[in-house]
Amino acid sequence: MVAWRFARGKSPGPQVKRAAQAAELLFELGMAPAGRFDLIESRPGWGKDRLNAWPPYFREALNPSPMLVRLNGMLLEMLQAAHTLRGAGRPTTAE
Repeated sequence: MVAWRFARGKSPGPQVKRAAQAAELLFELGMAPAGRFDLIESRPGWGKDRLNAWPPYFREALNPSPMLVRLNGMLLEMLQAAHTLRGAGRPTTAE
């Protein structure tokens, strides 16, 4: 959600297909050992489209606890600062 807000300026709605595709890719990347996507069991969705399984998780993420809102805000500020430094031609890592 934080990365989506950084890139798009606002959080995705629970039915945004592109957000579901991004979430599915990140889920698979996190679950696949060394890129072995063939080892991941397909998660069921509703109907034939497994991306339909993501809206309940998005609804839950859009109603986070106050602590999560604060943490997400801090992460967003860090992303924006890194982007600003990168645009200014400054290195973003210690050399």
